[in-house]
Order: sequence, then C-alpha cells, then structure tokens
Amino acid sequence: MVRAVLKSYRKNILREMKDNLSRMVSLFGIVALGVMMLTGLMSFAPSMRIAGQKYYVQQNVFDLRVLSTLGLSEEDIAAIAAVVAFFLISAAVTRRRKAKRCRKWREAE
Repeated sequence: MVRAVLKSYRKNILREMKDNLSRMVSLFGIVALGVMMLTGLMSFAPSMRIAGQKYYVQQNVFDLRVLSTLGLSEEDIAAIAAVVAFFLISAAVTRRRKAKRCRKWREAE
C-alpha cells in the first residue's frame, strides 16, 4: 500500500514538472544564478579583505578615535597611549561653529 502511494506520488510530481517545464527551467536558472553569485562572493571575500588591509596601511588610516565633549587633557592622552600601543598619536582640537547665512545670493536676484 505504501509503495503504491509513493509510486503514485512520484508519477504526479513528474507529470507536474512536465506540464510546467518553463516554470521548472526558470526556477532552475534562478537557483543556478544564486549559487554562482554566492560562490563568487565567497571566493572573492578573502582577497577583498587583504586589499582593504593594505589600503588602510598605505593611507595611514587611524585605528582608534577618541572623542570627548569636555576635551582631553595631556594626562588623558598619556593614559590612552599607555593602554593601547600606538605608532603615532595625534591630538586635534575642533570647534563647531554655527553657520552664518550668506545672503549674497539673494542680493544677486
């Protein structure tokens, strides 16, 4: 009895696939494209990681950025330098200013 049900089920599946051949081919194509894309990404990722690391080293991009609303003292900078091994520590002071509106464009009209 179970064998008859499985045989009938298999026949039904094959009949549906034959009747909807274009649907099956398009489904196979979509799956194949997805597999190719994933394979390409998985094989390309290590080389991209290496290229990114080389770029960061060549451009001397910072590894750590410390921001403070009240500012950092010399002792704070020395404490950060003691905790993390740095090749170069550069402290910068930036101040935000409110942008003044420029009305020259209105005068030109």
